[in-house]
Amino acid sequence: FSSKINLNYYKNIDFAIKNASKSVDICTQAKKTFSYSPSTLLLPRATCVLAICYSAKALNVRSIEESKNWHKLSIDTFKKAKDLGCLDYSFYFHYALELAFTRQIDEAIINVSKSIKLHSIFNKSWALLALLLTSKQRLS
Repeated sequence: FSSKINLNYYKNIDFAIKNASKSVDICTQAKKTFSYSPSTLLLPRATCVLAICYSAKALNVRSIEESKNWHKLSIDTFKKAKDLGCLDYSFYFHYALELAFTRQIDEAIINVSKSIKLHSIFNKSWALLALLLTSKQRLS
């Protein structure tokens, strides 16, 4: 299923966004068509993957204004994924990472802490938490 997009595999972020968008569209349509389908479960994950793709795109554009727009789209898409029920450790980690990119440190700390509570041996969450706490201390 194309919602299983690995940005390291797809060097072309625009290609990854196109496929993630297609996955969200397919899952949304299937959810409307059938009262229960695997797409009902896949839609939150596909939406999260799309948000991750938008975040990656924000880091790969040259214009500051364009980067801000991609970050905003990413955060809005993460919120949509959360509303759809994407609440696993990976979601909270990637959402916190995006919040960190946009300097929303307190909210990022809350979300990475949720990731750690759900999967305490995921090292990337601990590393992000350490960076966020250090950043917050420097801002104080």
